[in-house]
Amino acid sequence: MRDRKNMGRRTAGANMALHGNRDRVVTTNRSVILDTLCHTDSLSRAQIAELTGIPLPTVHRLCTQLRKEGIIQESAKNRDGRGRPVRLLHLNPSFHAVLVVNVRGTAIDGAVVSLNDRILHEEHMPQPPEDDKGGTGSRIRAITAMARLLDRWAADRSIPCTGIGVAVPGIVQNDGMVTAASELGWNEVPLGDILRTADKGPVLIENNANAYAYGEVLAGAGKNHNPVVGYTIRHFGVGAGIVVDGCILRGSHGMAGEMGYTLTSRESLDKYYTYGGDLEWQISQISAVEDQPSKRSEETLIDLISLSIGDICLVADPEIIVLDIAPTLPGQRIREGLRRRLIGRIPHMPDLAATQLGRKAPLIGVGELISQQVRTAAFNV
Repeated sequence: MRDRKNMGRRTAGANMALHGNRDRVVTTNRSVILDTLCHTDSLSRAQIAELTGIPLPTVHRLCTQLRKEGIIQESAKNRDGRGRPVRLLHLNPSFHAVLVVNVRGTAIDGAVVSLNDRILHEEHMPQPPEDDKGGTGSRIRAITAMARLLDRWAADRSIPCTGIGVAVPGIVQNDGMVTAASELGWNEVPLGDILRTADKGPVLIENNANAYAYGEVLAGAGKNHNPVVGYTIRHFGVGAGIVVDGCILRGSHGMAGEMGYTLTSRESLDKYYTYGGDLEWQISQISAVEDQPSKRSEETLIDLISLSIGDICLVADPEIIVLDIAPTLPGQRIREGLRRRLIGRIPHMPDLAATQLGRKAPLIGVGELISQQVRTAAFNV
């Protein structure tokens, strides 16, 4: 009798474990299918099975359930080779979204971004060219105002939003502490902790040059290239994001790609830079004297940027550098000048390409980064 009772308990326990394992397998397979659809425009069920390794009958069953839940949608029919037309599946962009903000010197850009990196809505908020040195916190208030504006837009359309990603022009730590952002007058600003008080889910703070580079890799001129450097050129300085094997290179202190600190001459070693770097200071001095650089100043600007790009080529050996040059600067002449100066001076000259996404790049980049933290929970509610 005791053996029978023990056997019954073991059988019940085994059944519970089996059901638990089945539930975990279903959850895992759902997440794999949805993650695959997040990174493609649309796929047939057979293509999903081939890419994921999940048996085709299981793909059919799970996709049927996901369609009923409104997470995925069926596209128009498409011919698959010589066979009969097949229906393609894609993620419903309105199923769930994240809030994204990019802080620039004179403006704040915001977007509602779907979990498959589609920008559903954009907002633009001009900012006075002031910084927060006086402790006014104007930029932080503008960031939170932008987030509320985006959240209201999504709520009016019944689009659930979880998580906020913010790109800022400064050195960022993993916990969201902005340790230095000279453009904003910030030093040791706990932006991540401040935004977490809004209780909107995960918060991610990223350097905006990193976000820009990542966005170009996902959907712009850097797609299908590796490694990729995204390099931004403004009147007040430069910045770079480095993406290797699909991952952002941040370094141990979050300062990888801070090319504004490039030392430009031997005289640089006689100075200390406590508020921005040598290259950044040199470039800003050109802009302080001339709104539109003269021919001589333009050549000096290209010389300085060439030194910086030469350094980053020797460290990262990129296949391509995607340049985002301020519209008021002569982009084509700068690209040609960089090639002319660097060819024959470094072992390999990478391709120099103009940005394809412009201001959308950092929004897409930081949107994908925060979506990575949101997807699993959103897909398995």
